[in-house]
Amino acid sequence: MEKKKFIFVISSEITTDGDTSNIKLTTTGNYSKINGRWVLLYDEMSEDKTAVIKTMVKVNDKSVTITRNGEGSSKLIVTEGERNMCHYRTQFGDILLGVYCNEVENDLKDSGGTISMSYTLDVNASVLSENKVTIKVREVK
Repeated sequence: MEKKKFIFVISSEITTDGDTSNIKLTTTGNYSKINGRWVLLYDEMSEDKTAVIKTMVKVNDKSVTITRNGEGSSKLIVTEGERNMCHYRTQFGDILLGVYCNEVENDLKDSGGTISMSYTLDVNASVLSENKVTIKVREVK
C-alpha cells in the first residue's frame, strides 16, 4: 500500500502585552487515524535553523496534544474548557506552563481538513500570551 503525503499549513496568532505576531509554517508529513485519534507527524527547524524538531499532533474531538522533541522539547495539552499544566524546555531550563483552552474546532477527516484552537498560556497564574492556532491538512495529489 502506497503511503499518502500530506501538506500541513500551520498558522499561529500570538498576542503578548497587546502586541500580536503571526507565524505561518508550511510543511509535509504523515497523517492518519490511530486508536480513534488523528495523528499528524512532521519535522520543523529550530528558530536558529541548526536543529530539526520532530513534532506530533494528536487530535481527539475537543482535545489536542502537541509533542515536540529536540531543541525546546515540550508537551502541550489543549482541552476545550480545561486548564492543563505542561512542561516546556528552554535553553535556560524547564518551565511549567498553564494552558487554558477556550475552544477547539475539529473538522478533520480521512482526506484532511482543519483543526483550530484558541488558548492562553500562563506562568504562576499570570497570562503570558493569548494564542490562536489553525492547522490545515490536505493530501498531496
